[in-house]
Amino acid sequence: MVSRKPNVQPLPAEERPPLSLGLLRRKIAEALGAFHLKLWLANLLLAPLPVLVGKRFRALIYRLAGFRIGPDSKFLDRATFDALCNPYPNLRIGRRSQIGIGCHFSLNASVTIGDNVVFGHYVRIITDKHAIGPAHRRCGERIPLPVAIEDGVWIASDVTILPGVTIGAGSVVAGGAVVANSVPPNSLAGGVPAEVLRELPEGADVWAREASLAEAEAKTSGQVRGRASWK
Repeated sequence: MVSRKPNVQPLPAEERPPLSLGLLRRKIAEALGAFHLKLWLANLLLAPLPVLVGKRFRALIYRLAGFRIGPDSKFLDRATFDALCNPYPNLRIGRRSQIGIGCHFSLNASVTIGDNVVFGHYVRIITDKHAIGPAHRRCGERIPLPVAIEDGVWIASDVTILPGVTIGAGSVVAGGAVVANSVPPNSLAGGVPAEVLRELPEGADVWAREASLAEAEAKTSGQVRGRASWK
């Protein structure tokens, strides 16, 4: 079968903006709008550190760059960040929290992370979505929305948290989940899209937590697993 390329027509010449010095300046400003010097320098300084080494030092460097990060919080690796605005007021991390390896933060709206929060590896927080546009370009206007992770939350590995979501205090999100809706406090959530699987008691023992996570991750992957990932 011969695949056909979509018939995309170029803009008529009369609809193309004329090239001018002002337009060129705007295009350059747009291209450099996502470059943040202090953040670039921070990650350049942190690049030689192996993962799991200098965890509090990473937090210190990000704090000096301009993020609000509480005492005793740690980064197991460099994080990546994107923002089309000033990113530094948009990230706040509380005390004694830990960010895993390979995590990404979209900072086009505020991201608030409470005290004693733990992120597994490769967690992604997204703060902007797009309206659905017309047929010639379905990706429409960008809409930034904040994300909040309340105290005591555990986000397991490879979780994506979408714009406008709040994860309630004391909750757990199982590995591989895509969280499109807010999660109430003291809940176990998992799946794609994530849904609340059960309430969590204040003092759940380790075996109960492991069985619950195994159930949640099996729902996410569609396969039964013997044990849950604790990373």
